[in-house]
Amino acid sequence: MLQDKLADLQKIQKNLKKLEIQLEQRAQILLEKQHILEVIYDGIEKGITLIDKNYTIIKANRYIANLFGKKPEELAGAKCYQIFGEGNGEKCATCPADNTLKAGLPVSINRKIVTPQGKHIYLQNTTFPVLEKIKGIAGFIYYTEDITKHIELEKQLIQSEKFTALGKFASCVTHDLRNPLTVIRNACYYLKRKVSTNEEKIKNYLTIIEKETEKADSIIADLLSFSRSEDISLKKIKVTDLLENLLVTLPIPKHIEIKKFYHDQSFIEADPDQLYRVFVNITKNAFEAMPDAGLFIITTKGDTSHFSITFQDNGLGIAEKLKKTLFEPFFSTKAKGIGLGLYICKSIIRQHKGTLEATSDIHKGASFTITLPK
Repeated sequence: MLQDKLADLQKIQKNLKKLEIQLEQRAQILLEKQHILEVIYDGIEKGITLIDKNYTIIKANRYIANLFGKKPEELAGAKCYQIFGEGNGEKCATCPADNTLKAGLPVSINRKIVTPQGKHIYLQNTTFPVLEKIKGIAGFIYYTEDITKHIELEKQLIQSEKFTALGKFASCVTHDLRNPLTVIRNACYYLKRKVSTNEEKIKNYLTIIEKETEKADSIIADLLSFSRSEDISLKKIKVTDLLENLLVTLPIPKHIEIKKFYHDQSFIEADPDQLYRVFVNITKNAFEAMPDAGLFIITTKGDTSHFSITFQDNGLGIAEKLKKTLFEPFFSTKAKGIGLGLYICKSIIRQHKGTLEATSDIHKGASFTITLPK
């Protein structure tokens, strides 16, 4: 009998040992699965925060913590509105979790925040209820997604639609304006021939009318270019010849010195008329930026695949806050400008599959570099 009991006891010990091994294996499997979930939880590019019904953060992933300049362990135990709130330490006035805790339904809101790095971003925050069988709603999951790109694309789409409508309107208006401008120009020409040589004051006024008419005609040309997409006609051209023609035909103020450094004089495929228009616009802007004695430098460089032209002045420069909107339509620092010149320049260069970039320091001048494919 004793031997039988000992044998039974040994069997039980063996079974317990097997169970112990199985438990260890299962525990190891669970640890591995937990580790995988932790990696996914922390690696996902969305904010996931587990919060109880008292608005206390239980757990937060790395993404949401980084977004607010914290570490995940620093968020645990804090009230959610102290971290994600409106900056006053009080519960958010438009808290989506209130309705989630009451009705047990997901709720979404969009909000704009400033990150600790000073970046303005848009977030979509959605709260999902955490349900328990006995206690009911125990808390909520705070799901955060950065929707800045979506918002910006929507704004760009709206802006694009506005520009399309404005372009159609500009096209109609400019055609109606060109006829009276032609009449004014012809009338000035006729009157200048009829006015006697001793009537200098009248001649001066007629000259002013002619110049202002030319400005108006230039604005109309810009509006027409904005309202319609002009096809480029590519030809094999020598850019330095185009630059030399520019300096011969464009009136250069006496107080401005011109320097040229043609390090590359190769040929490229481009539309000479459109490219010349870009050169004229940038050069005129540079001259206007140097009301006193100035220096204007033109430099060409190149490699096997690209050709670049840089226009540099030592004029007034461009303020830092204006650089972002420099190439946008209808942006101008000039009292009489409509702000289409640089926008059209960039559009022409883009049609050539090239780039137009500007660098500047206030009161130290500006530099515009055009890079085109060879």
